[in-house]
Amino acid sequence: MKKMITILSIIRDYGLPWVVFRTLYSIKLFVLRRIPSLDFIFEHKSQIWDLDLYTFPRDEVERFLDDLPGNEKDKIVSEANNVLNGTIKAFGWLDLDYGYPINWHMNPMNNETEDRNKKWFQISDFDPVRGDIKLIWEASRFSHAYPLARAYILTKDKKYYQSFSDQISDWVKKNEYSFGANFKCGQEATLRSINILVVYSVFKSYGLTTSFDDKNVTKIVNDSYRKVLSNFFYAHRCIRNNHTLSEIAGLLIGSHLENNYPRFHRSVKLLNKEIDYQFSLDGGYIQKSFNYQRFVLDLLSFLMTIFQIENLISSKNLAKIRNSAHLLYNNSSPEGFVPNYGPNDGALLFPITSSDNRDYRSTIDTVLALIDNTTPYKYGTHSEKRIWMGKPSSIYKEINSSNNAYDEAGIFTLMNDRVRLMVINNNFKSRPSHMDQNHVDMWLGDTNLLCDLGTYSYSSDLMPILLSNLSHNTVSIHGIQQMNYLPPFMVFDWSKRKSVELNGNQYIGSYESRNGYLHERKAICGMDSVDIFDKVSTTENNAFVNFHTCCDLQIIDDAIQISFEGKILALVTSNCKWEISQCIYSGRYLDKKNCSRVSFQMLKERDNIFRSKIKINLLSR
Repeated sequence: MKKMITILSIIRDYGLPWVVFRTLYSIKLFVLRRIPSLDFIFEHKSQIWDLDLYTFPRDEVERFLDDLPGNEKDKIVSEANNVLNGTIKAFGWLDLDYGYPINWHMNPMNNETEDRNKKWFQISDFDPVRGDIKLIWEASRFSHAYPLARAYILTKDKKYYQSFSDQISDWVKKNEYSFGANFKCGQEATLRSINILVVYSVFKSYGLTTSFDDKNVTKIVNDSYRKVLSNFFYAHRCIRNNHTLSEIAGLLIGSHLENNYPRFHRSVKLLNKEIDYQFSLDGGYIQKSFNYQRFVLDLLSFLMTIFQIENLISSKNLAKIRNSAHLLYNNSSPEGFVPNYGPNDGALLFPITSSDNRDYRSTIDTVLALIDNTTPYKYGTHSEKRIWMGKPSSIYKEINSSNNAYDEAGIFTLMNDRVRLMVINNNFKSRPSHMDQNHVDMWLGDTNLLCDLGTYSYSSDLMPILLSNLSHNTVSIHGIQQMNYLPPFMVFDWSKRKSVELNGNQYIGSYESRNGYLHERKAICGMDSVDIFDKVSTTENNAFVNFHTCCDLQIIDDAIQISFEGKILALVTSNCKWEISQCIYSGRYLDKKNCSRVSFQMLKERDNIFRSKIKINLLSR
């Protein structure tokens, strides 16, 4: 009976067409795993004739890199030297040793390898022995080729080109189509093509590439294109998120390079249909994740660079993309950091700046430069990406940050000269990811005073905890979630937004959980304090408000003092009893550190009604 209720709930939330498409894909995998020889049924022929995709703005990039401070140049060369020895900066921050020659099928965190002689459909997404498959994919994305290119531009040392040439040759030898983990995902295949084509163009502009390189790059791009063609149904009908846009990019690039104009024009139509579906008018992104929002904006920036914008993306969709960049800007700190909102796999499509991988300025900068020829930022290290995208001299134009209700996006922003709040309250029309309704993220400048605990790893036992109510700055009730969850990614029984209002300096919003409670929250953003009032209607015996911070906490009388790097920032008081416990915070994929959770036990006012009020007094100016 419980299983039937779950199935009916999934049909209600996801729709019958999605359930049918997902079932058909499961049947396909079931058949292929038992009769692998039938995979020819789904294969498509392709023939790449050309590698002329990206025009490298050599002079502009050279000038930019030459003008970098000496320590920034040293970092670029040091990272490239690590790559020469097989150490790659994974997920934008984590140095991992894949050996040299690189072991393209190894998880470097446990040295377990995936069988490269298995067909892609015979390989599990979640193998507890092998570990997170993303650790294998990371090397084959070839994001590490950018440090090689940048180091060559700075030093003109041919060893960086030679390493790139050797690696693509080795990859071709050890990754037969369509065997092994690196042919499991069409998105990964597309990203591999993009990165290799861009870096190939860099070395070609210096006259370094050979016919041997041409052959290897053609092989990799053609096989990647074939992968997308053979399995696009899954991305198009079963997922409809960043994977879909990535694989459409693969179709655009592949059809362009094989001079297949009918397929290219069909792919342009698909791209616009998917952008329209995945972005809301106010700039929100379908996956409820700033990480994936950035990823897709970077991907679209590249497509706008290599193809003529006016012939690629409709004016309506350009407005959505522009608004998406503005939304990120309005919720970013002075140094470009944004809340750790939604799933975060650390995806950073073009690691071609010296900025921190959580700095979103390069993405915002590039999108607005391409669409409007303007930038909200002064010239800095974050400017490098837009220079690679052919926009070296965009006009500085300030954007005024302000309180804003991104109603379709489900994001509500309050700010003044001292503090910025972002509150989440979604009216779900597509699959949720985290139990973060009425989560409040609080920033003082670049300090994330109240934070979202992040993701850590999609293959970790921590994931169910990190996506739960308990790991967000919202209400939790023992044993009850906002929504229900089936691993690894299925969230169902979507909660329903009941009301929301942004009025002056205050947010008032509520949602109803299908699991039997109603949560109402008011947040007032003042110059000297932030006041948060919560009300919960439930038949349960208790309810808690949880706040999370990576700042230092100290109990002062009946209050909690919050400080960071020796500076006292705030004093928290409440009408509720509270306790402090330790939890895990993951600001980057596969990164975790201790964090503090403050749990406020809400006061039972009468039957079924719990209330709390929490005041955060701001102490430092």
